Amino acid sequence: MGIGSGLHRLLVKVSVLEEFTENGVPYAVLERRGLLPHYRTNRALCLKKNGTQYTHSAIYCNPKHRHQPVYDLPQKIADLWAAAHPMNEALVLGCAGCSYPRFLALSFADCQITGVEYNEHFVQLAERYFLLDQMGARFTLLCDDAYRYLPANPEPKRNLIFVDIFNGDEVPDAEFSIGFAAALYEATATEGVVIVNLLNVPATRVEGFLHTAAYPYAGKYLLSDGARCMAVLTKTADRASLAPFLDGMKKLGNVTVY
Repeated sequence: MGIGSGLHRLLVKVSVLEEFTENGVPYAVLERRGLLPHYRTNRALCLKKNGTQYTHSAIYCNPKHRHQPVYDLPQKIADLWAAAHPMNEALVLGCAGCSYPRFLALSFADCQITGVEYNEHFVQLAERYFLLDQMGARFTLLCDDAYRYLPANPEPKRNLIFVDIFNGDEVPDAEFSIGFAAALYEATATEGVVIVNLLNVPATRVEGFLHTAAYPYAGKYLLSDGARCMAVLTKTADRASLAPFLDGMKKLGNVTVY
């Protein structure tokens, strides 16, 4: 153990709020409170795999912190998009601990947000440990299959859709289908953006998705930063609004335009 990790264990109190096993994988809801005033108290939904702990979702408990500890790339993409486009309706497919809906609620005061999460236990955990009272009537959390929900609910048109669906650590095959892509396109507002989390998806499959399933979109971008990979799709081809958006994304990582 290094000096830094030893000090961290002394200065940060970690409490286990709940433990459970899902499909043979151990999970825990943790709360971390620092003994120094600058430390940001946070809660996290964590899992263990092959002896290593991974953070599934995490939030800062203090609502003054709008950016959450995870999903920094899609949070920054949303900020870039909202600088020149409306942000009135948002849809999050795959919510777990609702880190991203929390960011949206704290960032865009007029935005109505719908979250869809397939795992009923995760919905219960989100309601118990992760949601904000301030989200109130602006956030609706549904327990449903995103691949069923989206084609059945193309309205209202969304200014932002974040697709963060994983089966364990893999993106389901259904996400790469022409039918799902068509449902995404139908549900996206004319001045809307779709962000698809493609973490750890093989490069050949990412390429195939952007060349086939995502074909109807006027703007198709791949933002990558190491292992992290986001497909960013826009209906509009308006260069005046897309130029600063693209410039901003290039500051976040490597951008490939399709």
